[in-house]
Amino acid sequence: TWSFCVWPTGREAFFYDALPSLAGNIDWSGAMWEHVAYYELLRDPLTELGPLARVALGIGLAAKEPRQNGVATDAAIAAIQEGRIDGQALGETLRALRDSGLVNLKRYSRTLGIVARTSLVHSEHVRVAIERSLRGDPKAAPRDEGALVALLCELLAESSARIRDPEAWSYLSASRHKKKLAGLGPV
Repeated sequence: TWSFCVWPTGREAFFYDALPSLAGNIDWSGAMWEHVAYYELLRDPLTELGPLARVALGIGLAAKEPRQNGVATDAAIAAIQEGRIDGQALGETLRALRDSGLVNLKRYSRTLGIVARTSLVHSEHVRVAIERSLRGDPKAAPRDEGALVALLCELLAESSARIRDPEAWSYLSASRHKKKLAGLGPV
C-alpha cells in the first residue's frame, strides 16, 4: 500500500490500511492470495507488533486460506521467540477478535496448537493467551469455543498446570465447559 512507500518504518499505518482487506478475506470468500504478503511482514524481526499488527496477526491465525494462516503461524512462533509478543498481548488481541465474531475459534485451536508445540516457552505463552481471551458472558460464548477450551485443557495436561487467570476461571466455571475443567482451577 502507499503508506509503506511513504513511511517504511511506520508499519502500524501499513496494517491500518491492510486490516479491512484482511478481515474481508478471512473466510476465503475472495481468495486474495496476495494477502500473504501482509503476514510475511509480521515475521520480520524489525516489525514491532503494535495493536494493529497484533490484530493482523490474529486475523491471519484464523484465516481459512492455508498459506495465509501458515505464514501467520510462523510469524507468531518467531514473534514469541524474539520477544516481540507475549501471551498477555496475544490474549488481549484474541479476546477482541473472539468477541467480534469475525474469527473461527476452531482455526485458532489448530494454528495456536502448532505454535504451542514449538517449545515449552511457546506453549506457556499460548496457554496464557487462551486464558486471557476467555472473558465476558459465558451465555454469549461463540459456539465453536469448545475447540479453544480443548486446546487449553491439552496444554494444562501436558504441563501438569492449572488455570492461573482468576477471570478466566470465573468465566469457565460458569460456562458449558465447567465439567471438562473440573479440578483445573486455581488452588
